Amino acid sequence: MFSHIWARALAIASAALLLSACKTFSPDGGMSTVAAIAGQGLNKSVVLISSPEEATYAQDRVTRLLKAPLSADAAVQIALLDNRGLQAAYNELGIAEAVMVASSRPPAPSFSISN
Repeated sequence: MFSHIWARALAIASAALLLSACKTFSPDGGMSTVAAIAGQGLNKSVVLISSPEEATYAQDRVTRLLKAPLSADAAVQIALLDNRGLQAAYNELGIAEAVMVASSRPPAPSFSISN
């Protein structure tokens, strides 16, 4: 009886350990890492435009930057906010994360019935 309880506890602990090792999606598709690198190295803000509100924010920011005399720092910030190729790369980052998570998970169980 006592060994049965220990065996069950060990099985539950093992299952919990295995499930905790499964990769999961980051809340922002990896953009926090990109923003941290750009924030530290470039001292610029990086935005993944995935909603109309974010598009409006980015466009308003670009418009404000273009109203002032253009500096190298402003040009870099404009490029980070208004570059469609860069936005496509950010989207590819999210896709790459999805592929990584999918490949780290075990295959779904399947059942077959034969005569």
